[in-house]
Amino acid sequence: MTADHLLKYEDVARLLTISKRGVEQLVHDGELIPVHPRRGSRLVRFRGSDIQSYIRGLPEVTNPR
Repeated sequence: MTADHLLKYEDVARLLTISKRGVEQLVHDGELIPVHPRRGSRLVRFRGSDIQSYIRGLPEVTNPR
């Protein structure tokens, strides 16, 4: 993935290893901001750079089990 790629909900879910519903919850909570690539369209995507920033901001696991 490059920073300028636009990703679908399913792509983001796969990258974050969560469900599509989990992505929807992150959007609802304001953690992820979707974009509309075509003005007036219902089509929704996520910027690769936004997803990379979100991942970088996640806390590191100090004691993995």
